Parts: sequence; C-alpha cells; structure tokens
Amino acid sequence: TTTKDSRQVISLFEEFKPDLLLLDLSMPYLNGFQVMMQLEVLIPDNIYFPILVLTADMTTDSKRKALAYGASDFLAKPFDLIEVDLRIKNLLKARYLHQQIENQNQILEERVKERTKKLEKTIIELIAAKEHAEESDRLKSEFLNQMSHEIRSPMNDVLSYTNLLKEEMVEQLTPDFLDYFGIDSAGHRLIRTVDLILNVSEMQAGTYEPSFREFDLLKEIIVKIKNDNVSLIEGKGLKFNFSSVLSEAVIVGDQYSIYQIFVSLIDNSIKYTKKGYISISVSK
Repeated sequence: TTTKDSRQVISLFEEFKPDLLLLDLSMPYLNGFQVMMQLEVLIPDNIYFPILVLTADMTTDSKRKALAYGASDFLAKPFDLIEVDLRIKNLLKARYLHQQIENQNQILEERVKERTKKLEKTIIELIAAKEHAEESDRLKSEFLNQMSHEIRSPMNDVLSYTNLLKEEMVEQLTPDFLDYFGIDSAGHRLIRTVDLILNVSEMQAGTYEPSFREFDLLKEIIVKIKNDNVSLIEGKGLKFNFSSVLSEAVIVGDQYSIYQIFVSLIDNSIKYTKKGYISISVSK
C-alpha cells in the first residue's frame, strides 16, 4: 500500500501491519524523520521492523539522523531498480528470520510457563505429602506413647506383686514352683521391647537426643542384663558364662542406647543359640 500524505502513515501502519517501510525524507506535512519518530512509539524494542530510506538527501548529517530514528538502509536517487529489489529482499529476509526467532522465543516461554506450572503443582503435592507424613508420624508417636503407658502401668503392677509374693512365700514354696515366678524376667523383657519401639520412633522423627554422662557399664548394664536373662538361658538348657577382670568399667556415653545395644545382642544370642553357652567377658 502507498500514500502521498505522510499524515496517514500511522493509521495505515496499524491497519496494514507491513513488514517493510519505504520512506522518503522530504515530504509535505511530515518529513521522514517525523514519521520515524511516530513509528518508534508503536514498535516495541524487541521487534525488528526494517525501514528503507529512499532519498536524494544523502548528506552525512541526514544519514546519522535517519539511523538514529530507526532507518535500516539507504538508497540514493536516481534508483537502480535491481538494487532496490535486492535490498528489499535482504531486509525482508532479515525481518523473516527475526520473526522466526521471536516465534521460537514465544514457544519457549510457553513451555517454561507450562513446566513452571507443573513444578508448582508437584511442589504443592510434595508439601501435602510431607505434611501428611508428618501428621502420620505424630499420630504414630501419640499411639506408641499411649500404648507404652497402657502396657507399663499394669506390667509394673504385675512385677511388683510378683516380687512381693516371692519375698513373702520364698520359704513356703519349692524351688520348682519358684521357677514360675520367672514372669518378672518376661515382664522386664516386655518393658524393654516397648522402650525399644519408642526409641526407634523418636529416632525416625529426629526427636531423640542422646545424653552423654559417666556410668559404670559393668554394674549398671551388663550385670543387670545377666541377672535378667539367667533363668531364660538356663530354661533353654544353655550355660551363661560371665567374667570380668575389672571391678568397675566407667565409660562416658548414652547409657540408654548402649543398654539397648547389649539387650539386642543378648536377646539374639539366646534366640539363635541351640546348645552350648553364652559368654560375656569384660576387660580394658
């Protein structure tokens, strides 16, 4: 489309949406520089829109001014039509390539937006899953704590009455009958099992805090475990050997955790030893 009235350029540009503008500099109403100034407002900075200036004014000042206002190329009058044709083709090719790049950028932006939405959805789902897991852990811990209380309370009563009966009736009962009072050993094993379950739960939740202090490994752990398991070991027809070259074995550590380690070792030894003996020896 063409016009001889430079005042119509802007309306034609918006209506026709051209890929190239051929522009003279010397025109009635508005000159070429003024037209380019008006177009600059309409064309975004990231859009390549070629302007080919066709003019008889090829002074250095005019060239610089035209380039500053957005001109892409110049041709001086009189024109070589072949050259005009070639320059138009080159400018249109450049315009096409810029549009291809812009299209690719838009596609990439859409993909990034789509991917971002998926990631945001995944993050929301992960947060929900994490909160659900934390709630499950909280409920599990509450259940275990409640279970511990419900088991400990009656078991402590049973153990207390068992010890009382043994003390009161030890002279009246035969040794064979006294063996039935091994319930105290079984009760202690049950309480240890509850302790271990709670301990593992706290470790999984990351709330278990080890407490380091000095204690006598020999007297406070090993001798106690030995006494608790003698009847069980002998009941399986096994022998229990215990020896120590030390009168005391003071160490620094988390007494509860070390106790659980020894309990597990002895429990497994009793469980998987079919015949023979189980030995504990202490040395420095």
